[in-house]
Amino acid sequence: MLPNYFLPEVDELPFSWMNRLALANGFKDTNDMLQSLGFIKGKAVKRQHDYLAEDLQQERLIPELNEEEHLYLCPCCMQEDIKTHGAVVYHYQHQYPGAFTCWKHGVNLLHVAPDARLKPIPDESDLTPV
Repeated sequence: MLPNYFLPEVDELPFSWMNRLALANGFKDTNDMLQSLGFIKGKAVKRQHDYLAEDLQQERLIPELNEEEHLYLCPCCMQEDIKTHGAVVYHYQHQYPGAFTCWKHGVNLLHVAPDARLKPIPDESDLTPV
């Protein structure tokens, strides 16, 4: 059992919540936490459902919101989330197909580079305009 536990935000991707949970418990990232706890061995979590068993992935219990494997965030939401949670929170509303602006702030979304998705706070060089 993890000493620090909290519920995900209402619209937070499971992968985002797990990464914040890992960081709050002193792990480097989600992969480090899941490997240390014995859930995965040699497998890397890169997407929101990579930590699920193969049969759950096939059933699409956690659906892919976009087939292009993107991850978007709003720069304004990112600053709010860092201030509130100390890390980026990836929101479902930013991942919907055809979403290119934040519903809350009206600003253009940013694409997060695949190798930066487990960072608590992506570097500016990890973000490109959508």
